[in-house]
Amino acid sequence: MSMMEAVGRSQSFNRGFADGVFFTCNGGLSATYNVYENDAFFQNPEFELFLPYREGMELSSERLFVHRISCTSNGFSAIYPFMTNEARKSAWYLFEGGVFSLFAP
Repeated sequence: MSMMEAVGRSQSFNRGFADGVFFTCNGGLSATYNVYENDAFFQNPEFELFLPYREGMELSSERLFVHRISCTSNGFSAIYPFMTNEARKSAWYLFEGGVFSLFAP
């Protein structure tokens, strides 16, 4: 899938399942996360591609959550890094060298 094919599509996570443009899991979904204060997150070289999105990621939030989401159905697959903030209405995902912003309606 190209980056342009992902634009306008959706991703959902619900009760051990995931479905969407980036990740599908038909059971066996698990997640862990690390918490970063905003400044610490943006000072981490691993996350430098997120710098242009800093203002939106910090909006209504003092901390960012970096999730590693995995699935054991049909083998093993994982999605990382998947970011959320305390407001929980937005998420950001690094995919194929670009950052995708996801918003909950």
